[in-house]
Amino acid sequence: MTPEEKISTYFYMQSRDAADREIFDQIVDDNIIANDAPVGITVEGKENVWAGMDRPAETKQGPGTFAYNTQFLDYVGDENLGFARWCFKPTGMFGMLWGVNDCVLSEEEAPTVEMAVRVEFSNGKISRIDEYWDPSPMMRAFGIEMPEPGIPG
Repeated sequence: MTPEEKISTYFYMQSRDAADREIFDQIVDDNIIANDAPVGITVEGKENVWAGMDRPAETKQGPGTFAYNTQFLDYVGDENLGFARWCFKPTGMFGMLWGVNDCVLSEEEAPTVEMAVRVEFSNGKISRIDEYWDPSPMMRAFGIEMPEPGIPG
């Protein structure tokens, strides 16, 4: 698999009921570090990352849960280091991460949030993922007052 295929497969498995342990072992390093900067979550080690992926789709989507609904966009880099872009729709109870406990967004209501991901590879496997994204479109959809981006003045 190319680096692009590895990272797109990783995100596909993360967001759907498609986690395949054999493929996961082929593309993920034992000492992986997965960091979601805006949420403040860091998961270390292959088994801990696998625990988050190896669950049925109904625990990843639907009312009362966090839906990921990811779509891989592109990858720029080589077999050692690169950057990927992907997007997701924060449906379900995603608002709880931001203190909005009573807001459930449907697929139609949820904004599309684009993300940038820094990816490191070691021995041909994903060894570090650092996710960066702007939570403000999602927060606005949850009813949180956020200024629109722009140049002051």
